[in-house]
Amino acid sequence: MSHVQQTVLPDSQLAEERRRLVRLCARVTGDPAIAEDLAQETLLEAWRHADSLRNPEARSAWLSGIARNVCRRWARSKGRELSRIVPRSVDSNEESAEWLADDFDVELELERDELATLLDRAMELLPAETRSALMQRYVEDAPQALIAERLGLSEGAVAMRLSRGKLALRRVLASDLREDSLAFGLHPGVSHQWGPTRVWCSMCGVERLIGHFDPIDGALMLRCPGCFPAYGIYQVRAEHEPELRHGVQGVRAAYHRVLVSSNSFYQHALATSVAECPACGGRASVHRHLPERELPRRRESRGTHVRCQVCEGVFHASLGGLVLALPAVRTFWREHGRIRSLPEWEIELDGRIALVSRLESATSAATLDVITDAESMGALYVYADGVMLPT
Repeated sequence: MSHVQQTVLPDSQLAEERRRLVRLCARVTGDPAIAEDLAQETLLEAWRHADSLRNPEARSAWLSGIARNVCRRWARSKGRELSRIVPRSVDSNEESAEWLADDFDVELELERDELATLLDRAMELLPAETRSALMQRYVEDAPQALIAERLGLSEGAVAMRLSRGKLALRRVLASDLREDSLAFGLHPGVSHQWGPTRVWCSMCGVERLIGHFDPIDGALMLRCPGCFPAYGIYQVRAEHEPELRHGVQGVRAAYHRVLVSSNSFYQHALATSVAECPACGGRASVHRHLPERELPRRRESRGTHVRCQVCEGVFHASLGGLVLALPAVRTFWREHGRIRSLPEWEIELDGRIALVSRLESATSAATLDVITDAESMGALYVYADGVMLPT
């Protein structure tokens, strides 16, 4: 690591910076035991890409960004392990709650990581002395007395600087970084209005979804302006079971929770032909096709719907929606960020008709094929770049 010291950090700062990175990695991953290794990996990666540091004064923020990418890779690896143990159908609400919480944690950690990155960007737009005071107080958790001693100021002056610094940070988030901060719900009363999100459409891979998410009541509505230009036709409309989105601020994490719960609900319904109405809890009938009223309005014609015999509510998912909710597909989307879906095609498999749904990365040559039974609508096989994955 001597070369890292010479290239990335002055000797006098290495120990302090390493300690800070260990704390950051522990906070992001929630696993103090792995934080030391991730901080070491961060410094090694920084050494490999030392020539990309253009502004030495922004070294700490640059290292923090690398650390979060390292932690993100760790979280994704953890997510792949979790996705492999998720059952295809769950009979018990208790079991469902347990594995749903495990799967949700992955996306929540990534959301917190991205929020921290956004705050880092905002902090870089503040004056150096303001940024230093805020970092010491709210990142290092240093007492005001210690900060005053370090800066040669009175405690009252430090308190005033912190107060003004928080106001300045809010102004930056509300102006320079307004669009990004809205996506995280950082402006109460505004975040649930319709607008662009950070989520790329998984159908075309060209447009970002527009919509809104209200963290208070859990209502989420999303659509692609390219695939569904007409107002009132949604790719995602989730208004029931708002407790599943409790504690989430960003659209992407909320959407991920919708996909996880949707996979549990529809795969269980298709496997057992029994469903409980998400709205009233009444008995519902399961049908392996989209409801008639949806067919003219949607790009896809295949899917399933559940009709409640008590409240007469109708809940449906297209074949593309069923595929996107599968654990392996969620992992593929998380890893590549920007994907697109090709129209499905029919094949004959073991004497029956099956459907192949292909998703491909919009930024690389990676592909994922999901083979579904045309009659039961259940997923049979998943292939990543031609290699079969567990379903």
